[in-house]
Amino acid sequence: MANDDARGRREPRYREVADTLIGEISAGQVAVGDRLPGELELTQRFGVSRHTVREALRLLEQLGMVGRRPGVGTVVRNDTAPVSTQHRLVSINEFLRYPGETRLHMRGSALLTLDAGQAELLHCPEGEQRLRLSGVRRCIDDGMAICWTEVYLLPAYGAIAGMIGQDARPVYQLIEERFGEHPRHIEVQLGAAQMTDEQARALDVPEGSSSLRVVRRYRNAGDRLYEVSVTDHPADRITYTLGFHPDPTQPAIGD
Repeated sequence: MANDDARGRREPRYREVADTLIGEISAGQVAVGDRLPGELELTQRFGVSRHTVREALRLLEQLGMVGRRPGVGTVVRNDTAPVSTQHRLVSINEFLRYPGETRLHMRGSALLTLDAGQAELLHCPEGEQRLRLSGVRRCIDDGMAICWTEVYLLPAYGAIAGMIGQDARPVYQLIEERFGEHPRHIEVQLGAAQMTDEQARALDVPEGSSSLRVVRRYRNAGDRLYEVSVTDHPADRITYTLGFHPDPTQPAIGD
């Protein structure tokens, strides 16, 4: 239990890497205009995956401390971190997809008749049948588990189960390529949840850990809900940054 508690309090690894680099830049060990070491060198130095290094560099870029230059690499732009993070506007495609260096590894499948709780979560009628595919998304290079995913499909689309995880294509794209079903409307819902025992064991986190739950619902041109994915992320393994360009013609929103 002591090890679990310590792990639960630990800063995300990418934040530790980012904080170290920020400290070195602020101390002048890496000057403005200098290039940071490459991803491979940083992975070897810190003993982390490329995914972790990229998340650390992404944070420094959001802080305005570094920038990417084609053919050059990551270059220091500022030696002082701002008080607040500069958020970027992301497209729906960026919001829906995971990094290409990850894969979804399926662990099981079951044909369900939805009960009241499942129907409420999925926004489907109670008693409707859905094929549930469950698995863990992992980094390719070091096998680190990122999240637990459950995908609920119309049973007619069950043939894609064997295709999931073979490459970086998301499930809705596999359905589109195999069956010609194109998403007309996509809804993304974020909220807090609690890891089940099975999820906690698969993700190597303490039982009962909190998670960031992302529910994605895909509807076709006839407004039929044909896919729902429910993904639970341990708090230290996911970061969503949303940015908006204010419309000066509209009233201000927020504090």
